Amino acid sequence: MYTVRFNPLFHQWVLVGPPLAGEQRQLRAGQLTQEKKGSDFLVAAIPNQPFVLDPADRPIPGNEKRLFREQPAVGEYELMLYQGKTPFFEWGKREWAGWLTLLHQRIRQFHYNPHLHYLTAIFQTVDLRSVDGYQRVGDLLATEYPLGERLPGVPAGLVEKLREGESEFFLHRGERGGLYVPSAALLPQEVWYLPESETVGIEEISPEERADTAAALSALFGALHAAYPKEQYRMTVCTQMADVEARASWWIRIHADREDAGQTVSIQSRPELFLRRLRQFFHL
Repeated sequence: MYTVRFNPLFHQWVLVGPPLAGEQRQLRAGQLTQEKKGSDFLVAAIPNQPFVLDPADRPIPGNEKRLFREQPAVGEYELMLYQGKTPFFEWGKREWAGWLTLLHQRIRQFHYNPHLHYLTAIFQTVDLRSVDGYQRVGDLLATEYPLGERLPGVPAGLVEKLREGESEFFLHRGERGGLYVPSAALLPQEVWYLPESETVGIEEISPEERADTAAALSALFGALHAAYPKEQYRMTVCTQMADVEARASWWIRIHADREDAGQTVSIQSRPELFLRRLRQFFHL
């Protein structure tokens, strides 16, 4: 599981250390919650994780003055799990709608805790088999402090400007949202899902918007896997539980999950080439 550590220079809590390849987590029956009877999706609550410094660290005599704070204040950590038979890259509208519905329900549940204000929602395909007996299809961290990698919301009017000025970079333009390949991508094979409506939190969207988002994600991941079958991906749902940024909308960021993807100084491939190849396999 992830660990959270405090960066003293930037005063941020930072996610450190996803599970090693091949590592599997054993879950207890009491940790599992099924939001809807018969659903292929479940959630597992992870107690006391990652809201300690590091479970591998041990107190050392004379280390009382260590720089890192020992424990953040309040948080909830949950895993989104899938027990269906459909391989992830073959998920259709039904599976993605179920995933989005579970996300909606869990964020709504987090709202009942008045101490939780920020949400980090991450899905790494490399972690699909890191939970014994289930497919791990997301990590949800709800906290009273922002994590370091938290991304901003989409400013008001930006989607409209992109549609007008960079229409050639849209892989898909639907009535309620679109898939956009940023012309100045920061990460390899980067794609954004941008909703049409300006909604702060993804839990506030309508069933129709969820259905359209599900269809777009299904088509996108199918095309990515067909075009680049050996690649793994990271998806971040950029959403807010509190209206800390006026008129900033939720959105979704997808990119290839590589060790060098977070380099501060890097030269990316031209997104036109990536977009051209992706269009060959995209069907919606």
